[in-house]
Amino acid sequence: MKRICALLIALVCIFTLTASAYAANPDPYTLYSSAVEKMGKVTSFQVDNLIKMKFSYGSTSSSTMSMTMEVKYTTKLRITDDGKLEMSMVMKDNELGMDMEAYYKNGYYYMSSGNRKVRYKMSEAVALSQSGATGFGAMKAWFEDAAIEQLDTGKRIKYAIPSKQIDSIMDTAMGALTSDGTGGNSYRFSKVNCYTTVADNGYIRSHQMSFTMADKNDTSTKVGYTFFKQYSRLNNVSSISFPTDLSTYKTIAA
Repeated sequence: MKRICALLIALVCIFTLTASAYAANPDPYTLYSSAVEKMGKVTSFQVDNLIKMKFSYGSTSSSTMSMTMEVKYTTKLRITDDGKLEMSMVMKDNELGMDMEAYYKNGYYYMSSGNRKVRYKMSEAVALSQSGATGFGAMKAWFEDAAIEQLDTGKRIKYAIPSKQIDSIMDTAMGALTSDGTGGNSYRFSKVNCYTTVADNGYIRSHQMSFTMADKNDTSTKVGYTFFKQYSRLNNVSSISFPTDLSTYKTIAA
C-alpha cells in the first residue's frame, strides 16, 4: 500500500495537466497545445482533484477480491507581484489514511507526509512542471487517433498515451520521490486514455485520465485508476497559506 501511495504522489506531480482562443475547427493537437500555452500565462489558479481507484487481487475470476477508494485534494498556484512562484498541494482526510502536503516557495520544494518533512532546492521551471502549470510536453503522436467532441460550452479532446511512455515517465518520477533518487517503478501500465475539456475562451476547464496498472512482480494485483481535475479561480488566487515550520524541514539533495 505504501508503494501505491508513493505512486499516487508521483502521479499527482506529473499528471496535473493545465494547459489564444482557438480556431473554429482545429485539429486535436493544435487545440490542446493552444490551451496549454494559454494556461501557461495564467498568474494563479486552483485545481480541485479527485482520484478514484479500484484495487483487484487474485489470479482468477473466482478468486478475485476488489476494493474501491477515492482521494480528494486541492492545488493552488500563484505568481507573486515580484514575479516569484508560490504553490501548495494539500491532501488530507482521505480513504487511504494518508495526509500529504507539498509547497513551493523561495526556490525550495517542501514535502510533508507522515512524520517525514523534507525540502530540496528546485528551480521555478521544474516546480511549474511539477504543478502542471506548463503541462509536461505532450507528444504529437498521442493525438494520432484523437477526436474532438463539441460541447454546449467548449470542446472535449479524446487522446491516448502509449503504455511504454508512461513506464518511462514513472521510472523517473518514482526515483525523484526518494532521497537518493533510486525509488524505481515496479508497476506496468496500460495505455492511458485522456479527456481534456477546453472552454470557449481557450482555457482548460477539466482533465481526466484513466488506466490500469499491475505490479511487475505480481500481475494478479491490479489497480484501475481514474484521475479528474477541475480548474477554477484563474488569475484569482491572491494568497497561499504556508505552514509556520517550513524552516525546520530537513534539506536533502534534489
